Amino acid sequence: MTGEITSGRAGAILAGGLRGQWTALFAFLGQPRLPDAYAGASASALVAARLFVLDLLAISAFATLVLAAGLLGFEPPENLNSQLDMNAATIVLLVLVAPVLEEIVFRGWLSGRAGALAALLATLAGAAGLAAFGPDSLVGPLALSVGLTLAVAAAVFLRGRASLPVFETKFPFFFWTSAIAFALVHLANYAEGALFILLPLLVPQFVLGVLAGYVRVHCGLAWSIALHAAHNSFAVGIALLLGPGG
Repeated sequence: MTGEITSGRAGAILAGGLRGQWTALFAFLGQPRLPDAYAGASASALVAARLFVLDLLAISAFATLVLAAGLLGFEPPENLNSQLDMNAATIVLLVLVAPVLEEIVFRGWLSGRAGALAALLATLAGAAGLAAFGPDSLVGPLALSVGLTLAVAAAVFLRGRASLPVFETKFPFFFWTSAIAFALVHLANYAEGALFILLPLLVPQFVLGVLAGYVRVHCGLAWSIALHAAHNSFAVGIALLLGPGG
């Protein structure tokens, strides 16, 4: 079960430099399990930075394949994000708000702790209430407010509880479910397209889900948010360079 943050694991988690870090990642993916404790802040920063390099390599490889397919006549479905007006509000939404919310929903509970799971359920219940009654009604925003309040309360009052036993024994299932669900939710980025075409286009999100999941359980939620924000920042930067429609 994941305990309090400690620097005692820094040597193990950082052993072998960049290549060693990636080797440790792939060993973990072969048999995902909850570590006994988080790495310290300095070690966590280095882990996140090293995996961001791997993320950039994956993005570059994916982009190269898409460009090569384009030269052969393949035209991918339009990504709705290409229609966004890249103003200050949009950039803040993509670089700050989205990473925080998505990490809480998809990986905040990966610790398996009662507080994290209860907070997730309360948040989802509030969001469901908002969706059911609509943001323009009195009940919808009230339901979301109540859900978020209960989520904070659950996280505070249940803090320090151990991971649930079933979560530890079935952790590979929860880990891969988190990564797959995170990728699949990005199908909403496309208004149309056959599933067999859209699924390969979700590879970058799946890779990010895997990397952020590893960072979440080894370093803590704040560092998976940081990795996610760096990933989105890179994508936004490329979009700004390419201009409208990029």
